[in-house]
Amino acid sequence: MRILPALLLAAVLPAARLAAEQASSLTIDNASFDVKAKAFTVSGKVAVADGTVVCASVLFAKVAGEQLVRGPVTGGAFKLDFEPIGEKWLLAGAYTIKAEVRAEDQGPEAQIPAGCAAEKEVQVGDAAKQAQEVETIRKQLLEFTENCRRLFLDAEEKGSYILLGIERKKKGSKDGKLSDVDMKKYMDVWQGFAGVEKYWLNSYNRIRMGYDDYHNNIYLSYYPEVEQKFRAVIETLEKWFYSYWSDICTALGQEIPKDIMGRGQFFDRASVEQSLMTSVNAIYTALQVPSVNWHPVVLWDSEDGEIVKDTYTSRTTKFEVTRPNDQWVFQILSEDPVLRLKILPPGSTAKDDVTHHFSQVEVKDFPDSTGPKDLTDFVEMSAHDRYPSYKKISGKPVSVKDENFPGGNRPGFDLIFQYESNNVKYKARSYELFCGTFKRTYAVVSVEWVNQWDSFDADADMMCKSFKVLKQVAPEGADKK
Repeated sequence: MRILPALLLAAVLPAARLAAEQASSLTIDNASFDVKAKAFTVSGKVAVADGTVVCASVLFAKVAGEQLVRGPVTGGAFKLDFEPIGEKWLLAGAYTIKAEVRAEDQGPEAQIPAGCAAEKEVQVGDAAKQAQEVETIRKQLLEFTENCRRLFLDAEEKGSYILLGIERKKKGSKDGKLSDVDMKKYMDVWQGFAGVEKYWLNSYNRIRMGYDDYHNNIYLSYYPEVEQKFRAVIETLEKWFYSYWSDICTALGQEIPKDIMGRGQFFDRASVEQSLMTSVNAIYTALQVPSVNWHPVVLWDSEDGEIVKDTYTSRTTKFEVTRPNDQWVFQILSEDPVLRLKILPPGSTAKDDVTHHFSQVEVKDFPDSTGPKDLTDFVEMSAHDRYPSYKKISGKPVSVKDENFPGGNRPGFDLIFQYESNNVKYKARSYELFCGTFKRTYAVVSVEWVNQWDSFDADADMMCKSFKVLKQVAPEGADKK
């Protein structure tokens, strides 16, 4: 056998490929998107017997579409119309229509000649529109991921603080066990945050439904791999959350509630978290953004302070608040990193679980806030998510003289709203003072039944006006968090 020289072989192979393409028995004459019909269509010729089935598909971002369309050959020609896309969003870009004759679509005796496949590109929109929509989809996927991160942080902060508190209480007791009172307090805090129809699961379900709406309303996406990874994030985040339930119930020596047990799958939290972070980092890589730390949580020390006359001064989180008179009771809280101090009405004891006619001091972190407007928006979104049947009454910026704040005046926000819980209507006032980095708020939150608010308003206002943020360990202008 004579071997062709390398240069001659290089010249012959392209010509051979061209001859094979020209000899292909299937050609596409037209492929387009019919704007009126809201559907792709493809037609062409193929050298096969009448009745032979041609199959066509749409590809975008190298991924096949949601449907195939099939039809018979008549007189050596075919014309196939895809199902209309309806109201789905057809993103700008280059779509590939592929038509082919496949053995699996034919009868057992069918003879399929070689070269029975062809592709044609269909351009939707122009380059400018495509660039704009690529960025829109990219931002939307980043927003979904960020919402999951915030939800992760909420559970991590609450759960880790509770587990730390349980450990401290056990070490501080003579028998190494929790009292029934402490056990109930910790479970009530976690249940109120993580129970069925409570903040965490409600927020999670909103994210999941929001993503489903997005996914179902796009015909084909620029980022199919990211969407696959985000689906994994959603599913793994849920497993991680239920694993926290298992850890907290184990630490308390209690069984997982039946309504939670019936919903969740329980795994080792550390291994689930590792799987979650793998998917998250893959998303950041695919979207070409720096990885974001999902663990900026610092476990706060338990609340500690001193009472001088009617004023409580916090040593831990550095605030000061005064009660209306000495008949009111200060209740130091240790079960929740956000809730620091409760001020209970006359006739209460420091162990009472008061649900109305009280004020409490909260310290809340919003690490993604970049300024006072951002922080105000986060405060309102947090209230909307936290309180069932939330309805805003009013909101206004505040400014108080404070030598510890850069410029001498500390900004804040005064939010008044209603909500409903267990068929009881409440009115609340959240008087928020901002820290110098605009990533944390210190708040006096006052709660009363709607029909009793007038009798509580003056006392609530007095506590708000007495509220001060004290000098912090680090300068407030520093980027602490």
